[in-house]
Amino acid sequence: WGVQRTANGQLPVYRDIRNHNSRELTVIRKIHGSLEELKNSILNDFEISEDRVWVKQGRVEIKGKHRHEIVAWLEAKGF
Repeated sequence: WGVQRTANGQLPVYRDIRNHNSRELTVIRKIHGSLEELKNSILNDFEISEDRVWVKQGRVEIKGKHRHEIVAWLEAKGF
């Protein structure tokens, strides 16, 4: 798996707020390769339970505020 940067050079990790600010998600987009492998890497490297990480079409969603940690983790992996 890998993550392609956006046109302006940023990592495509976003915060998504739903249900009138009652549900906050961290979304990783522009992923190439296996989404399940990325999910398993997140589960292994972070203390997040499996029911809080979802694989959707073309993206991985994580329940909660994890944007800064995910960006630092991806940068440490060389993306």
